[in-house]
Parts: sequence; structure tokens; C-alpha cells
Amino acid sequence: MSERTRKHIEWRIASNESGRKGIAYYIENAPQLKLALQRVSEGQLSAWLRWVRTTRDGVKYLAWQMKQYFDDKPYDDICVYAQELQRSQANRIAMSVITRNFYFNWRYVHNKSIRTDLFSDTNHVINANYCDVYATKEPKQAKYAAYLLTGATRICTYDPGQTSIRQWLLSL
Repeated sequence: MSERTRKHIEWRIASNESGRKGIAYYIENAPQLKLALQRVSEGQLSAWLRWVRTTRDGVKYLAWQMKQYFDDKPYDDICVYAQELQRSQANRIAMSVITRNFYFNWRYVHNKSIRTDLFSDTNHVINANYCDVYATKEPKQAKYAAYLLTGATRICTYDPGQTSIRQWLLSL
């Protein structure tokens, strides 16, 4: 493994952990946001996520994410780029990144925690936005994948008790 790759992996692991802690800190210090998220039931979550990712808060979150990669650009310029990405129907990943943030906030408020592997698991889901199928054997992944995928990707859950993996994959 190259030094660059090793450093990137270490950065991602540290970023995931700080992200979990950051969400908890952010929510606990934003009582109005916490109250608003408490009002969104699980039954309302899908529709609420589709709506909230198109808001100004969605643009601000996407711009914050983008600023990490374009730190030499002015924040106002990045906000313009983020808004254009948000408006583009072709940019499924941008919408999924925004949705994941709001989903994590909602999940923290309703579950009081975010699993340590959820960040990396949702990275796989986000990357699947340009695939025909997102395949998993974990029903919980399929559940939150339905929130994060933009609709063009079919979600399929493998049940090892029903068929062989080979037969299942060929049936997709």
C-alpha cells in the first residue's frame, strides 16, 4: 500500500469518528433543530429527506463538504457550485451526500447514537447511486439505502437461507 493510500485511509477513519462525535455535539447544542427532528416520525422520514435535501440547509452542508477538497476557493464560490450540484438531477451522489447528513442527524435524535460502522457503510450506498443494483445481505443496510439512493438504483437483499449466492446474483 502506498503512503498516500495509507494516509487517506487513516484520514477517513479519523473523519468518520470525528463525524459521529460532531453530529452529537451539533445536535445537543442546537435545541431547535433537535426539536424539529424529533417531530419527524420514521413514517415521514423518506418524504422529509427528499424535501430537506433541496433546501438552503442542503446547499450549506454540501458546500461545507466540498470546501474540504477545494480549500483554496472562496466559500461563496463553493456555495454557488454546491447549489448547481444540488439542482442537477444527474448528480445523484451530491443529493445522497446531503441526504446522509440529514439522515444521520435524524437518526442521532431518534436513537441517541450512530453506529461506528455507519459512515463507512453509507459510503458504499452513496457510491452505488450510479449502479443498477445495490446488493446486500443486511436488511438494515437495505433500509437506510432506500433513504440514500436517489431512485434509479434497485435495492436487493440476499437471504442465504433461500438460495445460493450464485443463483441470487444471476437472478438480479
